[in-house]
Amino acid sequence: AKLLYDSLGKVPGIAVERSFLPLDFLPRDGAALILLGVNPIQVDWDDDLFLRPVERIASRGNRVLVAMHIDPLQRPSQADLDHREQPKTNGSKEKSNPQPPVQTMWKVSLKLDSDNTHPHPLYFGQADGWRVRDKAGEKILAIERDFGKGSVVLMAESADFTNGSAGAMD
Repeated sequence: AKLLYDSLGKVPGIAVERSFLPLDFLPRDGAALILLGVNPIQVDWDDDLFLRPVERIASRGNRVLVAMHIDPLQRPSQADLDHREQPKTNGSKEKSNPQPPVQTMWKVSLKLDSDNTHPHPLYFGQADGWRVRDKAGEKILAIERDFGKGSVVLMAESADFTNGSAGAMD
């Protein structure tokens, strides 16, 4: 990601910056917001905390790219992707909605290949209303959907943005 950031910063007419502010604080329109290495288990897909802010940013004329990553050494299960448990205030856990907000709001489901040897372990099983941008065989790896004047791109992998991938030019 550093190589990508540094390279884009040297292109005339392109301004790059890192921000650790909440998503709603994106200061301009007509920009690309790139979120790399998003762990689909750790991100809070809550509609008010992630999905709606991303929609608002895109609707103002921005392109939001969310590229996911799962750690192959701590590989989640399909149940982890499907049914999140939300902590209760007293410390116990309760089952969340049977369907994650990303599935109910955006009609997107994440799937995990049961074969650990496959090169694309995470993919989209459902993407109703989204344009498919990349596939590997039958696995959907990248999708895009318009929101207002902008769009959201979801990628099942961040590997194309790593320094190693950029160096290998693949």
